[in-house]
Amino acid sequence: MEELSEWERDAMKRMENKFSLSPEEESPYKDLRLIHKQLIRGSHFLAYESDDSDQRIYLYSEKNRFRAVIAMLIGSWAPDLNILLELIQKAESDQLDSYEEDELDTFGIRVNEDSYVVGYLTAGSSPIVASKDLLLQILEFYVESMAELPESFSKEQVEQCRLTLTEIRSSLESSENDARDS
Repeated sequence: MEELSEWERDAMKRMENKFSLSPEEESPYKDLRLIHKQLIRGSHFLAYESDDSDQRIYLYSEKNRFRAVIAMLIGSWAPDLNILLELIQKAESDQLDSYEEDELDTFGIRVNEDSYVVGYLTAGSSPIVASKDLLLQILEFYVESMAELPESFSKEQVEQCRLTLTEIRSSLESSENDARDS
């Protein structure tokens, strides 16, 4: 088979784009109100307002590889997000006691030096090793989505989550600087 010319490649790309659905059109939640969207690592993340009082936000990513993390975030982490973030912050600054280590374990997150292992307690599926920056971007996206629903999430709750995420990033930067200096 011959290589395609540059013109043919461009024509194929234009045709592909013409018939591709946008992430908003692909989303199973497209009938709900879109409250926040962001491009994270080349994938569109979309947040929708839910009618479910127990789960106020639905998240969608066009990439299958992010769906397990989204399912854990929505299904397990969201109700106690502030607690989870505080535990991650303590783990990043080496301040977790044994009780808090066990509590972080119940969220299915293990903090490694350069990554987070997510979902290792989930039966029937492999754990996900995610870069710290990636998981923090997804958590920040969720917190910004919370801010779009002030009737469901208090300003104080959103601000506390933002502050803790900032502290986590500071701990990571401090650790990186210490590693470079040694």
